[in-house]
Amino acid sequence: MEEFEGTNFTIIDPENKKTIAFAINKTEEEAFCLQKLDCSIENQNGKMKKTFFYNEPLPEGTSKDVVLLTVGDGKAVLNSAVLEKNKLYLSKTPTQVEYRMLYSDKPAEYTDIKYTPSLKRPISIVDPELGDEIKPVLYYDDQANMIKAKIKMAANKSYIALEVR
Repeated sequence: MEEFEGTNFTIIDPENKKTIAFAINKTEEEAFCLQKLDCSIENQNGKMKKTFFYNEPLPEGTSKDVVLLTVGDGKAVLNSAVLEKNKLYLSKTPTQVEYRMLYSDKPAEYTDIKYTPSLKRPISIVDPELGDEIKPVLYYDDQANMIKAKIKMAANKSYIALEVR
Protein backbone atom coordinates (compact mmCIF):
# COMPACT_ATOMS: atom_id res chain seq x y z
CA MET A 1 0.00 0.00 0.00
CA GLU A 2 1.29 3.46 -0.94
CA GLU A 3 1.91 6.00 1.79
CA PHE A 4 -0.42 9.01 1.76
CA GLU A 5 1.68 12.13 1.12
CA GLY A 6 -1.01 14.79 1.48
CA THR A 7 -2.75 16.15 4.52
CA ASN A 8 -6.15 15.57 6.06
CA PHE A 9 -8.58 16.80 8.69
CA THR A 10 -11.62 15.31 10.39
CA ILE A 11 -14.98 16.79 11.33
CA ILE A 12 -18.15 15.28 12.77
CA ASP A 13 -21.43 16.19 11.10
CA PRO A 14 -24.40 16.55 13.45
CA GLU A 15 -27.52 14.53 12.66
CA ASN A 16 -29.30 15.56 9.44
CA LYS A 17 -26.36 17.74 8.28
CA LYS A 18 -23.86 17.14 5.49
CA THR A 19 -20.56 18.94 5.03
CA ILE A 20 -18.59 19.30 1.80
CA ALA A 21 -15.04 20.71 1.78
CA PHE A 22 -13.33 22.57 -1.06
CA ALA A 23 -9.70 23.66 -1.37
CA ILE A 24 -9.17 27.05 -3.01
CA ASN A 25 -6.42 26.81 -5.62
CA LYS A 26 -4.74 29.39 -7.83
CA THR A 27 -4.43 28.42 -11.50
CA GLU A 28 -1.63 29.11 -13.96
CA GLU A 29 -3.85 31.89 -15.35
CA GLU A 30 -3.82 33.62 -11.91
CA ALA A 31 -7.50 32.80 -11.39
CA PHE A 32 -8.98 30.88 -8.47
CA CYS A 33 -10.79 27.57 -8.61
CA LEU A 34 -12.56 25.21 -6.22
CA GLN A 35 -11.35 21.64 -5.75
CA LYS A 36 -13.80 19.35 -3.96
CA LEU A 37 -11.90 17.30 -1.37
CA ASP A 38 -12.42 13.54 -1.23
CA CYS A 39 -13.47 12.15 2.11
CA SER A 40 -13.99 8.92 3.98
CA ILE A 41 -17.13 8.58 6.11
CA GLU A 42 -17.57 6.61 9.32
CA ASN A 43 -20.89 6.37 11.20
CA GLN A 44 -20.51 7.04 14.93
CA ASN A 45 -23.84 6.63 16.73
CA GLY A 46 -25.85 8.47 14.06
CA LYS A 47 -23.25 11.18 13.54
CA MET A 48 -21.00 11.06 10.51
CA LYS A 49 -17.25 11.35 11.08
CA LYS A 50 -15.72 12.66 7.86
CA THR A 51 -12.02 12.74 7.11
CA PHE A 52 -11.23 15.04 4.19
CA PHE A 53 -8.04 14.58 2.16
CA TYR A 54 -5.95 17.19 0.38
CA ASN A 55 -3.79 14.93 -1.79
CA GLU A 56 -0.76 17.17 -2.17
CA PRO A 57 1.85 17.58 0.54
CA LEU A 58 1.95 21.00 2.16
CA PRO A 59 5.56 22.16 2.53
CA GLU A 60 6.57 23.17 6.05
CA GLY A 61 5.28 26.63 6.92
CA THR A 62 2.63 26.72 4.17
CA SER A 63 -1.14 26.46 4.37
CA LYS A 64 -4.15 25.86 2.14
CA ASP A 65 -7.38 27.89 2.13
CA VAL A 66 -10.45 25.70 2.57
CA VAL A 67 -14.19 26.36 2.38
CA LEU A 68 -16.64 24.17 4.32
CA LEU A 69 -20.28 24.10 3.21
CA THR A 70 -22.69 22.44 5.65
CA VAL A 71 -26.28 21.85 4.51
CA GLY A 72 -29.32 20.41 6.24
CA ASP A 73 -32.69 21.29 7.74
CA GLY A 74 -33.28 23.86 4.99
CA LYS A 75 -30.18 25.87 5.93
CA ALA A 76 -26.68 26.28 4.56
CA VAL A 77 -23.63 27.43 6.54
CA LEU A 78 -20.44 28.54 4.82
CA ASN A 79 -17.17 28.59 6.80
CA SER A 80 -13.70 29.49 5.62
CA ALA A 81 -10.66 27.82 7.14
CA VAL A 82 -6.93 27.34 6.80
CA LEU A 83 -5.38 23.88 6.63
CA GLU A 84 -1.84 23.44 8.02
CA LYS A 85 -0.41 19.93 8.15
CA ASN A 86 -3.30 17.95 9.72
CA LYS A 87 -4.94 20.84 11.59
CA LEU A 88 -7.84 22.92 10.41
CA TYR A 89 -8.21 26.47 11.71
CA LEU A 90 -11.60 28.10 11.19
CA SER A 91 -11.36 31.74 10.15
CA LYS A 92 -12.85 34.58 12.18
CA THR A 93 -13.06 36.71 9.03
CA PRO A 94 -14.81 35.57 5.84
CA THR A 95 -12.99 34.44 2.72
CA GLN A 96 -14.01 36.09 -0.57
CA VAL A 97 -16.31 33.25 -1.56
CA GLU A 98 -19.74 34.19 -2.80
CA TYR A 99 -22.75 31.97 -3.07
CA ARG A 100 -26.18 32.30 -4.53
CA MET A 101 -29.26 30.17 -4.74
CA LEU A 102 -30.31 28.83 -8.13
CA TYR A 103 -33.97 27.94 -8.57
CA SER A 104 -36.34 27.24 -11.42
CA ASP A 105 -39.96 26.17 -11.39
CA LYS A 106 -39.33 24.26 -14.63
CA PRO A 107 -36.57 21.76 -15.48
CA ALA A 108 -33.64 23.81 -16.76
CA GLU A 109 -29.96 23.78 -17.65
CA TYR A 110 -27.52 26.13 -15.94
CA THR A 111 -24.87 27.02 -18.53
CA ASP A 112 -23.02 29.98 -17.02
CA ILE A 113 -20.04 27.91 -15.85
CA LYS A 114 -16.81 29.06 -17.52
CA TYR A 115 -13.53 27.21 -17.36
CA THR A 116 -9.96 28.52 -17.38
CA PRO A 117 -7.69 27.40 -20.25
CA SER A 118 -6.27 24.70 -17.92
CA LEU A 119 -9.85 23.34 -17.45
CA LYS A 120 -10.26 24.54 -13.87
CA ARG A 121 -13.54 26.10 -12.86
CA PRO A 122 -14.14 28.85 -10.32
CA ILE A 123 -17.75 27.80 -9.61
CA SER A 124 -19.27 24.71 -8.02
CA ILE A 125 -22.98 23.83 -7.93
CA VAL A 126 -24.18 21.91 -4.86
CA ASP A 127 -27.42 20.00 -4.36
CA PRO A 128 -28.35 20.79 -0.73
CA GLU A 129 -30.61 17.74 -0.43
CA LEU A 130 -27.82 15.33 -1.40
CA GLY A 131 -25.14 17.40 0.30
CA ASP A 132 -22.87 16.94 -2.69
CA GLU A 133 -21.51 18.72 -5.74
CA ILE A 134 -23.26 18.20 -9.07
CA LYS A 135 -20.85 17.09 -11.78
CA PRO A 136 -21.10 19.39 -14.81
CA VAL A 137 -21.02 18.29 -18.45
CA LEU A 138 -18.36 20.05 -20.54
CA TYR A 139 -19.10 21.51 -23.96
CA TYR A 140 -17.43 23.90 -26.40
CA ASP A 141 -19.22 27.22 -26.93
CA ASP A 142 -18.47 28.24 -30.54
CA GLN A 143 -19.82 31.76 -30.06
CA ALA A 144 -17.66 32.48 -27.00
CA ASN A 145 -14.78 30.35 -28.36
CA MET A 146 -14.25 28.64 -25.00
CA ILE A 147 -15.00 25.52 -22.99
CA LYS A 148 -18.03 25.85 -20.72
CA ALA A 149 -20.07 23.48 -18.62
CA LYS A 150 -23.73 22.90 -17.96
CA ILE A 151 -25.74 21.13 -15.30
CA LYS A 152 -29.31 19.96 -15.37
CA MET A 153 -31.51 21.39 -12.64
CA ALA A 154 -34.72 19.71 -11.52
CA ALA A 155 -37.91 21.74 -11.27
CA ASN A 156 -38.94 23.31 -7.95
CA LYS A 157 -35.61 22.62 -6.32
CA SER A 158 -32.93 24.97 -4.99
CA TYR A 159 -29.20 24.64 -5.63
CA ILE A 160 -26.23 26.49 -4.16
CA ALA A 161 -23.61 28.03 -6.45
CA LEU A 162 -20.19 28.71 -4.85
CA GLU A 163 -17.73 30.96 -6.65
CA VAL A 164 -14.24 32.18 -5.73
CA ARG A 165 -13.25 35.64 -6.95
